[in-house]
Amino acid sequence: MAFALGVLHYLIEFHEDDLRKSKWAGWSGGSLVLLHTLCILFDEDERGALARHESAIEWWFENTVRRSSKHAIMNNWGNRWMEYFTHVGLIRNRHIYKCANNKVHIGLTNLGPGMIPRPRGEVIKEYHSNAHLMEAAYHSCYSPGFMKSPAIALKRYQQDRDVRVDGVYYENKVMLSDEFDESDILVIGRRGDGQCNITPDTSIFGHRGAISIFDVSVHPTYLFELYDNGYHQAAKYYRQYK
Repeated sequence: MAFALGVLHYLIEFHEDDLRKSKWAGWSGGSLVLLHTLCILFDEDERGALARHESAIEWWFENTVRRSSKHAIMNNWGNRWMEYFTHVGLIRNRHIYKCANNKVHIGLTNLGPGMIPRPRGEVIKEYHSNAHLMEAAYHSCYSPGFMKSPAIALKRYQQDRDVRVDGVYYENKVMLSDEFDESDILVIGRRGDGQCNITPDTSIFGHRGAISIFDVSVHPTYLFELYDNGYHQAAKYYRQYK
């Protein structure tokens, strides 16, 4: 997630117009990056998008990374992020969900009804309200036992009995593949089949043991490095291929 936010910093700084015109897809923590991008680009305060992004990232590191381990067994990043979206991004922009329709594709794992659920990937890209948009993102991150239960069951919006949990439990493929050719899709971090365009440079971790390139440790140093790495890997990609 920190890596993707670093990539986003680069895109806002140098390719904001293209980013605005593109469609976005993500699951799990990536869904929060999508909401962040939506709030940053479609807010209308006096600051520019890059200044809004930098301010939000400062808030994220201070209120989420530095304090998360004090509030949950593992972390409560998703819960803290939702506080940001509610109080800063979504209340001030009461109809921002309309900007998300058919633009923000959120992937999650649909368990379906029954005693033995059969997980399948699901993509939500049409939203009825800001609350519906937030719930879709939260369910895409939701890991039972590690995060607070979603405030509102998505089944109320989707009009079914299905249960939705973290999108990573079902390895979604690129969620724009039904709308665009693969050559038109920029993949950040990873996708279900392991392919990507912009990926973290694992050498930044040196000899620190078994540190995953998708580390979710609350240690701020790793996240700062991943954020910075995302920015520079995006710049490298655009120098080579664009």
